[in-house]
Parts: sequence; C-alpha cells; structure tokens
Amino acid sequence: MFERKEHAGWDPVSQTFILNEVPKEIKILLKKAGFKKKDLKKKETALAIYEVLLRGIEFESTKP
Repeated sequence: MFERKEHAGWDPVSQTFILNEVPKEIKILLKKAGFKKKDLKKKETALAIYEVLLRGIEFESTKP
C-alpha cells in the first residue's frame, strides 16, 4: 500500500514549488540535477520536475 512519507513542497494551484517547503533531500537532488531556484518558479519546468518525482514515487510503490 502507498504511504506518503514526505511533502515535496508542491503548490497544486500555481503548479510551482513552494521553495521554503521543499525538503532538504529533494533540494539536494534537484541541485545535483542542475536545477536552480528560478527553475522551480517556472510553471512548465516545475510541473515537469514534479511529474518525474511522482513517477519515481509510483515506481517505488509498485515494488514488492
């Protein structure tokens, strides 16, 4: 069963990240991937990142 363990700092209304609510682990991951704060404020870029994060969560939840 899927269990939500972490809030990603995502605002579904603006479809961007709430930068002060993004967990440290996700910030580190995004920084290593080359994303900057300004990228997380751009709606199209932020939505693409969020969708990838969700796919990763869905993948992990399907593992036995």
